Amino acid sequence: MSSHPRNVAGEFYVENECCTLCGVPWHIAPELFAYDDSGCWVAKQPANAGERQKMRRVIDTQELDCIQRRGETGG
Repeated sequence: MSSHPRNVAGEFYVENECCTLCGVPWHIAPELFAYDDSGCWVAKQPANAGERQKMRRVIDTQELDCIQRRGETGG
């Protein structure tokens, strides 16, 4: 699967056509994600330790592994 075209460049990304609008990203880290009716994407890469921790929590909490870190698979 490929990266969502609206992801900002960087380490973390949402896979294209994977998001099911589960709500996990914007409940845990709303400052890092954006979404519309078709799904979500990474709108801002983590800029500090707190944001990185939130991103890791999103990755660990998600059910479908749509949110990835480059170089890793399966969260």
